[in-house]
Amino acid sequence: MFYRALTFGSYLNPGETVDNDGKTIPYGTPNNYLRYEDAARRYEENLRLFGKLEYNPLPGWNITAEYTFSKNNLNNKNAQNRNRYMNPNNFNTEYLFNQDFYTRSNSQTDYNALNFYTSYSRAITDHNLKVLVGTNYEKSYIESFSATRYGILSPNSPSLGTSTGTQNTSDSFGQYAVLGYFGRINYDYKNRYLLELNGRLDGSSRFLKDSRFGFFPSVSAGWNVAEEGFMEHLKNSIPMLKFRLLMER
Repeated sequence: MFYRALTFGSYLNPGETVDNDGKTIPYGTPNNYLRYEDAARRYEENLRLFGKLEYNPLPGWNITAEYTFSKNNLNNKNAQNRNRYMNPNNFNTEYLFNQDFYTRSNSQTDYNALNFYTSYSRAITDHNLKVLVGTNYEKSYIESFSATRYGILSPNSPSLGTSTGTQNTSDSFGQYAVLGYFGRINYDYKNRYLLELNGRLDGSSRFLKDSRFGFFPSVSAGWNVAEEGFMEHLKNSIPMLKFRLLMER
């Protein structure tokens, strides 16, 4: 829907008017802000690879190796122009932003993880035993940069090179690695009396060099009351009733 501005004999879009120089100018409304202001652009690429290998050399013995790789690229572009709008409350010409600038930023993250563990389980009459040991390693590296320059010459094709004002740039990088060893022993008798021993030795590059590793043990004991003979007549009503005591550091 269009209307004719009789004073100047030209067509205007709804939501627009003319200033004292006869130039078309939009009213300062949320709809016009969305229409005329450039939206920030975000481009992201993600690559993720995962591989898993399992091997059973003997009955009850399982060996597993897992590897994960991921790469993330993030690219941001943002242009802020000095667009004029007519204030619908007092009909004064105003700028939405006092400064115009163009910003470009980029970040890249590489992540690697390796898990290797083996387990062995054995049942001898009413005694059940399972042992698990393994290690895991993770490493991540990230680098980024950001540049902002003021004084955009061409609002239709903004860039750092075609801006003429002050330029602010920054860059950064970071990395970390973690290494851990873990083990667990599970024992139960007739699925009635349960015992579990756990231990982890974990290290992180985020900690000081002399205190990067810590050992974290735990012990738990359980009693599956539902497996006791005096609970036989309640099996259908209470199929599971277990008490567990946990101690950890």
